[in-house]
Amino acid sequence: MFRARIQRWGAEGQLEVAQSYRYLNESLSGIRDVKLLGREQFFVDRFARARSRVLHLQARTDTLSQSSRLVPETLFVVATIGAVVVLTLGGA
Repeated sequence: MFRARIQRWGAEGQLEVAQSYRYLNESLSGIRDVKLLGREQFFVDRFARARSRVLHLQARTDTLSQSSRLVPETLFVVATIGAVVVLTLGGA
């Protein structure tokens, strides 16, 4: 159910990581030109946006993968408590 979404977000995250490394490589390979032209902030902003998207995708993926495990566990606990209450009240 959640697997396709997690896989899609993982693929998007990998693309964003690759793009952020590409931005970093571009800025470092032309560091002299970047400094001379005063374009440091442009490259910093571009890299920061790419890394922010990676972190956002990672947070969504982690949340979804953890919730897919916690939902059945929570339902089990609630059902067990419900059974105990029913048996306790039914026996009285």
